[in-house]
Amino acid sequence: MFIGGEVTPDELLNITKMEGYSNNGEMLSCKDMAKLAEKAFSLAEVDNISCTLKKDGLFSHETIQNLLNGAILLVPYDADYNHSPCLRKGHTAHWALVCGIIIIEDPGDSYTSYPNNVYVLCRHGKSRFLAAWTLNELHRSNANLWEFSPKKAEDGLLYMLPEGGIGGENGLREQFIMFNSL
Repeated sequence: MFIGGEVTPDELLNITKMEGYSNNGEMLSCKDMAKLAEKAFSLAEVDNISCTLKKDGLFSHETIQNLLNGAILLVPYDADYNHSPCLRKGHTAHWALVCGIIIIEDPGDSYTSYPNNVYVLCRHGKSRFLAAWTLNELHRSNANLWEFSPKKAEDGLLYMLPEGGIGGENGLREQFIMFNSL
């Protein structure tokens, strides 16, 4: 979305395979996803976007301020049947692109005092529609990414799991990517 098709999905998949991030298109590491984004920006000769791996703090004053200032987030989460965030321990891990924010009422001094007051607008590959979820709901789902799907682990395909699994330091849990200067 950032690079306007300058690098094709097939090219990105080939990069993930060559770099050892993925075998089948799975991206189970925020660190690797950030590296892939940097490579894609470089190939597309896009130099006005900064990419930062963030740990913890998805539902925080700092992240909300960054979203209000135009940041875009790439967040791993557990996707429910309707693709909204859920809590399945990482068994349905997916990625959402947070591309907007809505604050329902003036929060006064603290955005995080009222978890149902902050909504994010999200896109994901499973739907052509924009979704609106509470940031707290997305945060809880992101913090719940503990283990790779046992069902996928037995499907006969080889997946590239990061050292420590998806719940570890090199995985997805309590991590996201922030893009600024768009």
